[in-house]
Amino acid sequence: MPNFITQSVSLPPLPIKLGETEFLETARGRNLTLVRTKSFDSEFFITLKPSGDKVIVKGEKITKPAKIGHLQRALEIFKERFCGRIISQAFAYKDSSLTKKTPLILGENEILSLVKSSKFNKIFIEIGFGSGRHLLHQARSNQDALLIGIEIYKPAIEQVAKLAIREGLQNIALIATDARVLLSLLPAGCLQRVFLHFPVPWDDAPHRRVISDEFASQIARTLGRGGRFELRTDSKEYFLYAMQKLSPYVQRKAGEISHFKNRDAAVASKYEDRWRKMDKNIYDLIYENKTASLGEPQQFEMEFLKFDAAAIARNFKNSTFKGEDFFVHFEEIFYFDAQKSLDADGACAASGGVNFNAGSGSNFTSKTNSNPCANLDGGFISYEAGADSMTEAINLNAMRGKNLTKRAN
Repeated sequence: MPNFITQSVSLPPLPIKLGETEFLETARGRNLTLVRTKSFDSEFFITLKPSGDKVIVKGEKITKPAKIGHLQRALEIFKERFCGRIISQAFAYKDSSLTKKTPLILGENEILSLVKSSKFNKIFIEIGFGSGRHLLHQARSNQDALLIGIEIYKPAIEQVAKLAIREGLQNIALIATDARVLLSLLPAGCLQRVFLHFPVPWDDAPHRRVISDEFASQIARTLGRGGRFELRTDSKEYFLYAMQKLSPYVQRKAGEISHFKNRDAAVASKYEDRWRKMDKNIYDLIYENKTASLGEPQQFEMEFLKFDAAAIARNFKNSTFKGEDFFVHFEEIFYFDAQKSLDADGACAASGGVNFNAGSGSNFTSKTNSNPCANLDGGFISYEAGADSMTEAINLNAMRGKNLTKRAN
């Protein structure tokens, strides 16, 4: 992750636009500050974290853009305009094609539009394509099919996009998203193939697996008649688990399952090559849909009409909730600063603000409804929640392209 270490940070009143980069607002946690940033066509957070007598500035990992150059450019501008002496730096920005939008990397709405108006005869999806060996092979072998690749590791998306462009492949679309969400948004019967090759088995934590009861229902809904879901794994436990989840559809004669052990594939991943040398068994499960798929895409509505934001803040704790096929981890609570900012000289402006100044050697606690100017001494800032400070909360899902704030009132 690109980052640098500085002795001090002084932010002017936000929002501010500097060329192609906008710094929109800040949000404060117990020992971390987020700066909501837009660079080119990407939106993400930059984090400011005190550490001893310095401040570490880097990109926030969850919202990191697929185009790493967008983050690098924003960090370069941030460093030049808002930071004091630079202690060390772990990135080098180059004004190049890194910042240009790659045509093959799309958002959810673009993928859905492409599916609904597809000029291709077939649509294939590969979940977790990694190095892209299998995805590229399928694209070469099926020129009449649209290959949608889903991957959460963004450097892999960028690399595979470059490989596809270099080969001149016009039937590939890549997206960084949760496969389960994308499947639930697709029209019924629109897919002919879904590939899931060597997913993380999570044998000790099944709730983290891609496959679940809900996933199986979406596979049955989105596959057309004769469409196939193909799982390839080195985990016998995962293989049996998938068999269990798909068996109800076989019992009601909606589909059929076939399975194989150590079957040769047309193209092998680097992991499979490694496991073959270790004499590990490879399992294939193929589910073929036998009926016309029914059912509408899900409609997601996230609306919070009544809740007590102050009570949430008072009782907040780091906790994890686990379901059969999901988990939610509440790790930190942040407060957007609204009008609390600094003037260009780092002095406390009339509307208030925070000056990151590592080195004075003392901690400072600020009440948001009194003296809003805090000095971050490489230590810890705590906030007593006043009424105004509790009116906004943070949503870290910047990859959806929606507003990152949700007003609590």
